[in-house]
Amino acid sequence: ESAEVNFLCIHRDLRSKRLAPLLIQEVTRQVNLSGIYQAIYTAGIKLPHPVCTALYFHRPLNFNKLLKCGFCGPSQVFDDSLSETTDATTKLIPMTAEDIPQVTEKLGKFLGKFDICPEFSSETVGHLLGNRAGVVHSYVRKDGDNILDFVSFYSVPTTVLGSDETINVAYLFYYFSESSESLRLLISECLQICRSLD
Repeated sequence: ESAEVNFLCIHRDLRSKRLAPLLIQEVTRQVNLSGIYQAIYTAGIKLPHPVCTALYFHRPLNFNKLLKCGFCGPSQVFDDSLSETTDATTKLIPMTAEDIPQVTEKLGKFLGKFDICPEFSSETVGHLLGNRAGVVHSYVRKDGDNILDFVSFYSVPTTVLGSDETINVAYLFYYFSESSESLRLLISECLQICRSLD
């Protein structure tokens, strides 16, 4: 067993005061009290011996707002076609408590294809991926009672420095899909949902 530490954040007024090491020390103490002595941390900096690395790809959904608040300049070219589309029909529906056992099973099979992956219990899936407005959004596509596809994302409102503007950012979280074609449709519909949620 190991613990995962992600999104360790310190209020902007308290940064550069060496609080991060104290927080990590306290997390370590709390985890050790549970009998767990290994942890996986994520970092936005280069580490000397990483276990794995990940790349982030960004898809702007509202280029005009990003331009207006100075997040990007007019010389940066984005395909803003998604901003101009009306809400497309989607067959994705919000995940419910009844979906959790099947999502847990199928997500476990999907993640098991990778060299390093978390193993989730139904309780963890319910806690981590259960819908919470403005925080975590999880959707499924069903054929009768059979869940074919699952997608989740979490949202992070970000204040633009030197401005009162807030950019709502959605990050793809966990997902599974039957095929690469189905995955393309799943992500396209997920982008439409993100757009509808601003």
